Amino acid sequence: MGFFDGRKERDPRFCTLVFAAVNRRVTFVDCNSGQAVQRGLGYFFCMLPTRIIHSRSSQRLVRSALRQIRRHQEDAPLTLHVLAASLEVSPFRLIRASRQVLGLSIMDVARRIRLRRAAMKLAFRHGEPIAAIALQSGYDSHEAFTRAFKRVLGVSPSVFRSQPDWSVFHHALDIPALHDADAVTRSPAGMHQLTKAWSGLVSVVNLPAQRTLALMHHPHSIGALEDTLKRFVSWRRQRGGLSPRTHATWNVLFAPGTASSQPSLAIAVATSARLRADDRAAGIAPLMIGGGRHARLRLEGPDTHIAAAVTFLIHTWCPAHAVIPGRTPLLLRRLRLFPDVPEHLVLTDIHLPIEEKPPHGV
Repeated sequence: MGFFDGRKERDPRFCTLVFAAVNRRVTFVDCNSGQAVQRGLGYFFCMLPTRIIHSRSSQRLVRSALRQIRRHQEDAPLTLHVLAASLEVSPFRLIRASRQVLGLSIMDVARRIRLRRAAMKLAFRHGEPIAAIALQSGYDSHEAFTRAFKRVLGVSPSVFRSQPDWSVFHHALDIPALHDADAVTRSPAGMHQLTKAWSGLVSVVNLPAQRTLALMHHPHSIGALEDTLKRFVSWRRQRGGLSPRTHATWNVLFAPGTASSQPSLAIAVATSARLRADDRAAGIAPLMIGGGRHARLRLEGPDTHIAAAVTFLIHTWCPAHAVIPGRTPLLLRRLRLFPDVPEHLVLTDIHLPIEEKPPHGV
């Protein structure tokens, strides 16, 4: 019986042996006849259990592809063949891995990443002309950008700029599997790797109390968080003199409350400017933040990593340093904002208020 004949091909132990041997570049020899096996690598991979390919090889390939796409996000879009060649795989292999892991072709993912940033610029950066956003997003013309945008979001860029529908935005441009594919916080090994990296980035600072002008977001209010953010950006632009380059931008996260009137979050700008009547009309209120010791962690990456970083501070860093979280709100200082930079380059200082751990039994 030949090496690839009969039931041996479907034996999981045999498949594992082939997989290990291929990675080590071992030449297979028929145990009976002594003849070298003349089969291509594609045959070996077809024999492997789908679960092994999907969970290991495909996910590694997709993560590498996403890194390449994000690295070139400010440049001309990569073609499928150029992207596949840079990863040393065939275009077919890359398409198949992407569909297995993300449910979409890798080029569709790349387009959505660019259109997501473009849509955020349309909504929050009114000073940028649509034609400029089109070129920045890799489109040769305003018309090509409009066609692509309308095909995905159902409206033209100008309509979205004036009346953004955030439910459509999230439905069309959020890729839930994308965070599963590249967020290392999902696996114990990845979380351990991040924990080691984050441990060296935490410092204890005395954050002075500072006055801000803030807009509150209520969890039960009508409209998405993006609507609150859009109102804040619009107010800040109209008021003038509060540029993000000169006045720090903060997110203030309040502890969950039972009252529907209690805000869950505030978007604030640090300023000593007095509150004016038109500020009140826009829903702006003065808010004091900071004061006391804080554990500060500088986080580079999308907001989807913030929850894991805060969990690390509370449950890993605090016990290791004999402190407990304080009672004042958690603060996020926004240093680099999306969509001014791609999501993977967003820079946030997380400030967790801390107190000395009380003696045992107190």
